[in-house]
Amino acid sequence: AATLISNAARRLAGRALQPAVRRARMVRTRPLTADETKDAASLVAKIKTRKEELYDLIAHCERNYVVGGSTGLENGQLLEYLSHQVKPRPNDPHWRSCHRATTFSNYVRTAGRWCLGYMIMGSLVHLGKQVYPQGEQSPGSQQEQQRQHL
Repeated sequence: AATLISNAARRLAGRALQPAVRRARMVRTRPLTADETKDAASLVAKIKTRKEELYDLIAHCERNYVVGGSTGLENGQLLEYLSHQVKPRPNDPHWRSCHRATTFSNYVRTAGRWCLGYMIMGSLVHLGKQVYPQGEQSPGSQQEQQRQHL
């Protein structure tokens, strides 16, 4: 039974329950050497190139073929995400459309978070008025008044 529980916990929690020894490899404790810096710069350049290539490949596929289902949806979402990662292409209408969609989505998400926060704060204030109607004082304010009188 203990093995089943630990396996289930590992599946649910993922890396949080992995031993610290395994996670220690992810944290750098020393500065990079000159060779490591060159290797890292080379890898970063390759990653940027691959992003550009992947964007071009997915954009070509979307323009010329209809890929339906979850694959088409995932490719479209990846294309929108990559539109912010690749070099700007203001003359490409497809890039502008993807970039605009992602920017709009980010603004809507941010506005939603602000509205949700405002509504939560408003409901907490309203709840506070119901719990402590006018004339009554909260325990915290009673203690504060007692301190002031002393």
